[in-house]
Amino acid sequence: MPETDTQQPFDFQENSKAMYDATLAAPPFFVRWLVRSKLDAALKERNNCGTVTEAIMYEACRQITPENQIDRVMEVLDKHKTT
Repeated sequence: MPETDTQQPFDFQENSKAMYDATLAAPPFFVRWLVRSKLDAALKERNNCGTVTEAIMYEACRQITPENQIDRVMEVLDKHKTT
C-alpha cells in the first residue's frame, strides 16, 4: 500500500512523537504543510530505517528551521525532552 499523508513512515522512540506533533502545531496553520513536508524529508534523510529519536528530532529541526526561529523551535522541543 502506498504511503499517504495520514500514514507516518516513522517509528518514534522516547518522546520524539510528542516533539514531532508539537513542532507541526507551532507554526501558523497556513505554513504547517510546508513544515511537515520539510521535517518529514529531513527525518527520512537522517534515518533510512525510520526510527526517530529525540536527538534526531533536534538535528532535523535545526536543519530545516530558519536561523531567526531556532530558539523558538528549540523551546518547543525542550518541553518534551526526556533525557
